[in-house]
Order: sequence, then structure tokens, then C-alpha cells
Amino acid sequence: MLITPRPGADPRNVLQALGGAQLKAENLRGSYRGSAYTQLLAYLEWATDAAGVLRHQVRDADIDHLVLTLNRSWIGGGSMR
Repeated sequence: MLITPRPGADPRNVLQALGGAQLKAENLRGSYRGSAYTQLLAYLEWATDAAGVLRHQVRDADIDHLVLTLNRSWIGGGSMR
């Protein structure tokens, strides 16, 4: 996916913000165990935090695509019960 930085955003800061969001997502997905509900809450907290950090670096449409789209495979192995 092509990411469009906001005007004036430093490319190094964009990469750092994206890398931080990715690392936190990988840590959340790889180490978190619990009910689907607690996993959903953890995902929503991560998404809110990541969107807040990225909001100053990349276009809103990119944030919507990268962060604010719930990935069902993260929550309960694809089951949203």
C-alpha cells in the first residue's frame, strides 16, 4: 500500500510512527490471550492510540485503511461471537 504523508511531515517521523504502530500490533496479536471480548477491547485501544499518533503524519484515508478496519482474524480466530 502506498502511504501519503501529510504536507510537511518528515519521512523519518512517518516511518517511526508506522513502525511503532506495527510493533504494538504484532505484540498485541502475538502475546495476548483471553476472551474475544477482551481481545476486542485491546484491539480498540491499540487502534485509537495508533490513529492518534498517525493522524499527524499520514492522510486520514490511509489511517482508515491501515488501522480503523477491524480485522476479524485478530479476534477469536475469526469468530465474532
